[in-house]
Amino acid sequence: CGAPHATPIPSSYPPALDGFRPSALRRTYAEVAGSDSAWVSAVRSAIGKVSPCSAPGPSSLSGAHLHGVADIASAYFVDALADFCDVVASGRVPARLTASRLVAIPKPAGGVRPIGIGETLRRVIGRLANDVLVAQLGPGLEADGQLGIAVAGAARAHHRVRNAVARGHAAVFLDVENAFNALDRRAAFAIFDSLQSPAAPLVRALYGYASPILHAGNASPPFS
Repeated sequence: CGAPHATPIPSSYPPALDGFRPSALRRTYAEVAGSDSAWVSAVRSAIGKVSPCSAPGPSSLSGAHLHGVADIASAYFVDALADFCDVVASGRVPARLTASRLVAIPKPAGGVRPIGIGETLRRVIGRLANDVLVAQLGPGLEADGQLGIAVAGAARAHHRVRNAVARGHAAVFLDVENAFNALDRRAAFAIFDSLQSPAAPLVRALYGYASPILHAGNASPPFS
């Protein structure tokens, strides 16, 4: 198994993907770095950032599995996964990749907190898109005082609040209930479209419809 190597952007794909061209996300990585090897390197980095101890999704594929295969068949595996991520980033997302495994976590005060655990491969692809979005949106958000994705954002927000209180200002903490699910996704899609974001096809494919939720009572092959 050789060391990582640069590969050109594929000029063609298997017959099942006849007519497919590299995604806008992959082209963005190539344009910024001046070489398509940046995409393959980004995929390798995204694999490395997936914790081997994180819980797997419905298919049971875990970060430990990815790390193990990447270590054994480094260049071959990462090149193949890079092409797969490229296809998914174009918006051709297999339905099974959007599925989540439902786990109920007991709350201290009673009741349960439902947690959906997504597929590990989706996390890899999500990191690729996230890095581009942070670079695209980060400077503007930070200029407006939004530090959520800024470097050391949480620490900086803490210091700002502490300094404001020390000067006699009041600090108000808001926790919007179920904020993520309350978001109008049509508004989010409109923002991505207005930004002409290279991640827009992936975002629409992942969040444009309800994702399957699997649990012990409704699991079916290959998840049963």
